[in-house]
Amino acid sequence: MTPDHEQRAHELTGGALSAAVANLDDLTEAAEQVAALYTECGPEGIGYAVLAWCDTLIAHTDALSNAEGATIRLSFLDAETGIRSENADDVPPVARWAAQLIVARARLDEAMYEALWAALPEDAGEQVIGLLHLVAVNLRHAHAGGPQ
Repeated sequence: MTPDHEQRAHELTGGALSAAVANLDDLTEAAEQVAALYTECGPEGIGYAVLAWCDTLIAHTDALSNAEGATIRLSFLDAETGIRSENADDVPPVARWAAQLIVARARLDEAMYEALWAALPEDAGEQVIGLLHLVAVNLRHAHAGGPQ
């Protein structure tokens, strides 16, 4: 990316995350920021955003920071039922992919991160928005002192 594209990617990445955290129930504005990011900066811009969102969550989550090489147990909380599960098969594939990508980044497992990234379909909008939503939900919980 050129320096101008990198600056624009930075602005849109932050804008999308801010919009998602502000309105978890309606990601329209966040999705518009992501669409602009793709239009203006291409796939490299999306890669930049995904990495930045993962790193932001990791920096704000005790269980993920300083996790290089550590075993990290994922648990998933169903927001509607309040039921917590540690079985990744109990969650939609998009949420599972997003959680695994975040954990790979937290563990500094570059091979796994790249494999998960490479497994994305050509049109990965659902996965990108799913990751953004997962990060936004967890950031809001982290700042409220809730479960992470």
